[in-house]
Amino acid sequence: MTDPIMKWLSLSHMPLLTIYTRLGYRAGLSEAEPILTEYAPRLRSLVAATRVRVTYLFQPLGIDGDVCRLGTHTFSSRLIAERFANAPKVLLLAASADPADFAKIEQLADAGELKQSVMLDAVLSEKVDFALDFLETEITVQIRREGLKLGQRLSCGYGDFKLENQRYFFETLHLAQQGITLDDRFILHPEKTVTALAPVFQAG
Repeated sequence: MTDPIMKWLSLSHMPLLTIYTRLGYRAGLSEAEPILTEYAPRLRSLVAATRVRVTYLFQPLGIDGDVCRLGTHTFSSRLIAERFANAPKVLLLAASADPADFAKIEQLADAGELKQSVMLDAVLSEKVDFALDFLETEITVQIRREGLKLGQRLSCGYGDFKLENQRYFFETLHLAQQGITLDDRFILHPEKTVTALAPVFQAG
């Protein structure tokens, strides 16, 4: 099996709007100026100072009725069977915050810097999601040369794509080597870790 590709992303160009939303700002319902004045400089600093690790791997996909096969892994999901129909392969993705950055959330809280802790938590949560979007955009450009395109990604736990499939992502993407763990409820730790599966179609 091909080893997964792993790299670090700084994503310092990440927009702040989704972070503001996570912090409670709602366009048209919140006063923008006080929020921008108080939060923007610190948020920009946190976005610039933190990073996310992304890991990905292409795998062949087979579908027979509701039964789906990813390499040697077989599972039942009508959702995947329908949405990924006609996709000869899939893209396994994972994104996780730097453990050192994640540890600072609790360190700031313990030091009484609750506002800073909340802001860092929001930055890391949104940055992990943004990393998947960024990686998909990058890969879309690469596979377009092969006449391929990416479909919409799905994560374990959505619909009948059971959370127990998370173990396959954990093992196949070698996440343990990155200091990530999987508990008996199939939850990844640190919590700022996200996995997803995206279909790869022939461009038509």
